[in-house]
This record gives sequence, structure tokens and C-alpha cells, in this order.
Amino acid sequence: TYRHHWVKGVDKFEYNTNEVNRLGTEHVCVINGKQLNFVTVTMNSEPGKFVHGELTPDAPFIKEFYQFYIITPGTATQCNLRLEMYWETKSIFIKIMSYLLLNRAVKKNASNVVSGLMQFVTQSRETEMN
Repeated sequence: TYRHHWVKGVDKFEYNTNEVNRLGTEHVCVINGKQLNFVTVTMNSEPGKFVHGELTPDAPFIKEFYQFYIITPGTATQCNLRLEMYWETKSIFIKIMSYLLLNRAVKKNASNVVSGLMQFVTQSRETEMN
């Protein structure tokens, strides 16, 4: 996997190296020593779009956290990537706090992940050209 190149702050990714990632595939992210169990999910989308989603029930204060990477073809050498995140909270208090605090933190983390991915892709392209 190349994911460690653009997702910062993860101690380790644990997954079956002999398995192709598909719907229902499980993996573990270890962040600050805490294990977050993920399963690959999807969602309905328009024809021609590729959706890769992940679900974890292990995020702090959150009942379920979903993230979806939605890729739309563009030109022969480009595509559009949209990252969508949804979560269900464990209590009404957490729901209120999530709107006040969690939204900002999740957006910042998502922005960092997408920026890291763009840097990785750009550097990989430059390496291929040399």
C-alpha cells in the first residue's frame, strides 16, 4: 500500500497483503497506539463514478464514521476527487459538540489528506518522467 505516503499521523496500517481490497474488506489503522477497525463500504453513485468508502465504529465519541472517496473521470490524464465524510454520534450532547468542534477538525484532517495525496501523485509523476 502507498497510503502511508499521504496519510500522516498513522502509526501503522494492518491489512492482509494477499487480499484485494473490495467491499467488506477489513483493515486496522493504529493512531497514537489506538486501533481503529475499518471495513470497506460503498454508496450509490452516478454511473461512471468510482466510490471507495470506509466505515469505522471505533472513532472516539462517534458511533459510526464513514468516509467516501468519489472519483469522477475527467480527461485522459486527469480525474476529479471528492471526499465525503459522515458520522453518527453516541449522544445528543456529542452531536451538538460535533457541529461546534468536530466539523472543523474533520475538515482540516480531510484537507491534509487530500493535499498529501496530491503531493504524492505529483511527486510520483515527476519521478516517472525522469
